[in-house]
Amino acid sequence: MRIAGEELPVPQLVAPPPDTPLTLSPPVDREGGTRVYRDVVYANEIGYRPLRMDLMVPAGAEPAPAVVWMHGGGFLLGSRRRSAFSGPPWDALLARGFAVAVVEYRFAFEERFPACVHDAKAAVRWLRRYGADLGLLPHAIGAWGESAGGYLSAFLALDGRQQALDGEVGVTGPSSEVAAAVDWYGPTDFLDMDAQAEGARSIHPHDAPGSPESLLIGGPLQQNPDAARAASPLSYAASSDPAPLLLMHGTKDPYVPYQQSVVLAEAMAAQGAPVTLHLVDGAGHMFEGVDHGPLIQQSVDFLADHLM
Repeated sequence: MRIAGEELPVPQLVAPPPDTPLTLSPPVDREGGTRVYRDVVYANEIGYRPLRMDLMVPAGAEPAPAVVWMHGGGFLLGSRRRSAFSGPPWDALLARGFAVAVVEYRFAFEERFPACVHDAKAAVRWLRRYGADLGLLPHAIGAWGESAGGYLSAFLALDGRQQALDGEVGVTGPSSEVAAAVDWYGPTDFLDMDAQAEGARSIHPHDAPGSPESLLIGGPLQQNPDAARAASPLSYAASSDPAPLLLMHGTKDPYVPYQQSVVLAEAMAAQGAPVTLHLVDGAGHMFEGVDHGPLIQQSVDFLADHLM
């Protein structure tokens, strides 16, 4: 920086620290005794909005295992706020004795891959660092996401040790690994999405420059194959010691072809990795057209088997 010919030092900005149990606002008590910590800042990055989570801790015996929930929205939009779609899974988890951490993450227009993965991992690290003070079991953390959030859940299951994907967002030091994860219809192999959708009803071409996946990596998928592979969970199917992963996908999904879950399940199974695939016959995106109740119950049971 120069003013009137004088060279001045450039200020070095330091991101504010994330919240700690001592800086949180008092929890809100919901009917049934659930404690809700709202707007917890789990990370701050210079130049971006604070990254927040809402943490719900069930009444009853403590400490509780925790599940990180990540919303969908095509890497471009979405909210951590409760909706008619997200509320029932949260309620089912709380009723089973899980704490639920509903997290937000940076979108593609804010920062390219792997920022969203860094954010998801930072949320896990925050819970691992401070969970014991809030009634959680720091070693028993799982993940559950839908669509873009399912994509992030798969990354949490597959890769807990690569520094490039772990990042240095928020709390550093604790592990970002999870004990189990549920991926509801998330993309897993960017380069083959259009080929898999051929002949089926598709909402948008994934290879287009303006597709969510192209925006996430910063250019058209087929023109940037290395970046597309690096941003695809399938590329990490051979990672060492992955967490058990449940993949659930509707066979009539017009946004994310169901083959995306099939190829990841096959690749993990070929490595002897713990993976379960459930294709939901006739269901669209967000399991449109079928009863969500049994799918929620299967997902909660899967997480309970591995976290409780």
